[in-house]
Amino acid sequence: MKLSILKAFEIMFALSNRKKGMSALEISRTYDVNPDTASLLRKKIQRGMFSSGKHKLKKNVYVDEFAVGGKEKGKQGRSSTSKKVKIILGCEVVKHKGKHTLGNAYAKVIDGYSQADLLPFFKEKVDTEADVTTDKWSSYEPISKQYKINRIKSEGGVNFKELNTLTMLIKGWLRGIHHHVSKECMQNYLDEFFFKFNRKAFMKISFGRLLENFMTNKPAYLIA
Repeated sequence: MKLSILKAFEIMFALSNRKKGMSALEISRTYDVNPDTASLLRKKIQRGMFSSGKHKLKKNVYVDEFAVGGKEKGKQGRSSTSKKVKIILGCEVVKHKGKHTLGNAYAKVIDGYSQADLLPFFKEKVDTEADVTTDKWSSYEPISKQYKINRIKSEGGVNFKELNTLTMLIKGWLRGIHHHVSKECMQNYLDEFFFKFNRKAFMKISFGRLLENFMTNKPAYLIA
């Protein structure tokens, strides 16, 4: 079915401003749109929710990895053979009035946990002058030659409370709104999450930024 430009803009506005976003099924029901059309439009809108790359993580930055997927028998920790979607996450931790709050954050799908897998995230998202905190995973040691990294024990996540909170927010959002996301599509969903998360204090500009991204970059062509 054909979709009017006004309805398309209305859906774009909703996806860029609603904190929890909308699944393709919800879009279909809310706006009386064919499910396939809703799914395709949603994917195209996600393609516009990319980071400009201009605002790297600065000052006090925490970095860790997590995985998304069901339980796997015999697979614990950083298993290289796990079929779960592996993700590296970094966020600024800001101290305000004696409390620690989350600043900007980014995440990237990775293939494994080696230095070669982790380093591109640092180059793309972390300022070289930032004070970075990671756990003692060995792959961070060689990266510390290029970045100021303080490697500490996780202590069961106690030393990474803010990062763990953000991880739970991401997983809860994926399960609650989208239920299942494939590895091939995961980066688009992460981009959507952080497009809104990093604008949580000024959501009103999100729609304008989304339109600007579409106007200044190549169209998002997708196969239905």
